[in-house]
Amino acid sequence: MRLPIDAWFHLGENPPLLDCGCGKKGCMDNYLSGRGFELLYSHYFGEQKKAIDIINAHAEGEEKAVEHVERFMELLAICFANIFTGNDPHVVALGGGLSNFELIYEEMPKRVPKHLLSVAKMPKIVKAKHGDSGGVRGAAFLNIE
Repeated sequence: MRLPIDAWFHLGENPPLLDCGCGKKGCMDNYLSGRGFELLYSHYFGEQKKAIDIINAHAEGEEKAVEHVERFMELLAICFANIFTGNDPHVVALGGGLSNFELIYEEMPKRVPKHLLSVAKMPKIVKAKHGDSGGVRGAAFLNIE
């Protein structure tokens, strides 16, 4: 899925148009994943940092990290609201590396509702049972006959 227009506008006057493995540009996963988290930081601040380093800097109150996390949380909320409005889930399980960022679970219930259309409801957002190892576990099951 591509980034919704309200999310695009949230990124400011010169947002990065990220390439996707599917051959298109502007796909949500490229912005909302750990890789996207890092690429957006690099775009706005001109320096490369690992997601974990940005998260740790945020916890320490470092100004650029705080600004970045604020921008990212609102971007995530806008995108989630668009998906939730269209699909009406009751529970959403987050996996991948950024699913370990506990602030997501605190912020999304506060931020998403203001972006939902009136027909939509805020689902419960939980961490995937196997956290960020779901993909590896799934790949392991491919060998089971």
